[in-house]
Amino acid sequence: MRITYLFLCLIVLLNHSTVNAQTNDTLKIGITNSPPFIIEHSDKQYTGLSIYLWESIAHSQNIPFKYVKLPKQELVYALETNAIDVSISPLTVTAERINRIKFSQPYYISHSIAVVKNESSNTSWINTIKRIFSYRFLNVVGLLFLILLFFGFLIWLAERKTNNSEFESNIKGVWSGIWWSAVTMTTVGYGDKSPKTILGRLIGLIWMFAAIIIISGFTGAIASSLTLDKLDVGINSFSDLRKISTGTVKGSASAENLNRQFVKPVLFKSVEDGLNELVNDGIGAFVYDEPILVYNLQSKFGAHNLAPLPFKFHKQYYAFGFHKKSHLDSIINPELLITLRNPTWAALLNEYDLNSGL
Repeated sequence: MRITYLFLCLIVLLNHSTVNAQTNDTLKIGITNSPPFIIEHSDKQYTGLSIYLWESIAHSQNIPFKYVKLPKQELVYALETNAIDVSISPLTVTAERINRIKFSQPYYISHSIAVVKNESSNTSWINTIKRIFSYRFLNVVGLLFLILLFFGFLIWLAERKTNNSEFESNIKGVWSGIWWSAVTMTTVGYGDKSPKTILGRLIGLIWMFAAIIIISGFTGAIASSLTLDKLDVGINSFSDLRKISTGTVKGSASAENLNRQFVKPVLFKSVEDGLNELVNDGIGAFVYDEPILVYNLQSKFGAHNLAPLPFKFHKQYYAFGFHKKSHLDSIINPELLITLRNPTWAALLNEYDLNSGL
């Protein structure tokens, strides 16, 4: 029993000496203002999700450190050149970065989203009127009329001889058939026109069931062609970003992903710069990490009529960064996993309206 106790003590001492060997100097921790992960206050103090994670680890391992503020696009280079020891800013794990630096266990999973400028009420009405006379809307209405005409003509053929009082044998009877077809499809049911023959009723039965399916599809198509949502700027999928001026942050994973997907982005130094340009109509959309964009929209741009589009892309894994030859990851990873299981971490995510992330 005593031998086992001594063995455990030896392991603890060796681990402690390893930590001291790795951190015998004050570690330089690279950060950049990236709310809600790193929030810089006016008194040069920092809070946020990444700050909580790092300070919890540093306190647990008695690691001395100091923060070094850098632009986001310089963090990877600073790690490569040993200008900093660790980057705790939300760095996305990418293939290009893995070749340059080492990453910790991911601590948050995110996606990219696109933010656009909402239409004003006046602009919305003008665009709605334009869409009424657009090719897309007229095409939908024209196709609907052709289907009504087809079934109206069929019912006229079946009823024009036997039921001449309701479906006249001349051109007026064709119009009566179209009227019956429209009334049946919309389930108005005036009852002024109704088939009397077996063939006519069979056509009517088929049209009733077909109309249930057709009317739901056409209602959605017409509504879509008229509104396309108040956020519509012609962006319904990621590929539509190629048609407009799209911005993102220089040196970010979003910039790398956009270039890979043949979207040539307008590059900005910060998220705030890009969103300001969007407000001033300098770009049509701004793409970046969802939690950071949503935080900025809520805290700084709530009065500027900006909103995210309802689709996500480019899954991203946030992690701490180290020099390629650093062994700090072997010290930090176990503590990071423990901290991520702490109820305080879940409470912080809820405070910033983020899901669990992992």
